Order: sequence, then structure tokens, then C-alpha cells
Amino acid sequence: MTVTRAEIADAIRDIFDRTRGSVSREDLIAGAVTADASPSVIACLSQLPTATFAHLTDLWPHVNGVPVE
Repeated sequence: MTVTRAEIADAIRDIFDRTRGSVSREDLIAGAVTADASPSVIACLSQLPTATFAHLTDLWPHVNGVPVE
């Protein structure tokens, strides 16, 4: 199954909305699991670098092969 940026955003947008600071890759994965995201979304998030992200759009350079929709 192919994942899209829209699916990723739907799964983790709330994390950025709730958090005032940056979130880690692990935070994003945990949030996606809590949101019942698809295994494809979780696998994609698992490929992110070990870093923190201040905004949802900070992820996009790291998933440049993932289609928008």
C-alpha cells in the first residue's frame, strides 16, 4: 500500500497542534499508533531521521518520494 503526505498529516497533525515545542520521530510514531494510522504511515515515519520537528512541513524534505495525495 502506498502512503501519501495527506495520510501522514491526518495521522499526526494533532501532535503538532498539542505540542508547543518540537516533537521527535519517536513522538510522531507513538502518536500515529495512538491515532490508529496505517502500517504504511508508521513505516514511513520510522524512516525519518532521529531528529526533532517543529512543524508538520519539516517532515516533507525527508519524505520527498511520498506523493502529496
